[in-house]
Amino acid sequence: MRRFDPAEFGRMLARLTPQELRQAEALFVDARKRAEAVLEIDARADADGPAASCPRCGGDARTRWGRTRTSAQRWHCSECGATWSGRSGTPLARVHRPAWWLRWRVT
Repeated sequence: MRRFDPAEFGRMLARLTPQELRQAEALFVDARKRAEAVLEIDARADADGPAASCPRCGGDARTRWGRTRTSAQRWHCSECGATWSGRSGTPLARVHRPAWWLRWRVT
């Protein structure tokens, strides 16, 4: 997969007609809403968020444990060995394509 080149992207945008620019703008707005919704849910795992402690034992000793397929940060409890993400306990838990769910939910 090629790397994103902002200059090339700008050149592509410059060639669009006004109608195509409006369509692209609508796509950007939709993509931003979906990304912000996922970020808000993932923020649950911040230091003071509800996902800061283990959902199984309530322990506070956690370490980063990689990421899910959908890029959510996973955590590992050093006390009981459970793993979880900020999406655990939300409507996005176990959803493999959150962008589809958010598209339905946000619009």
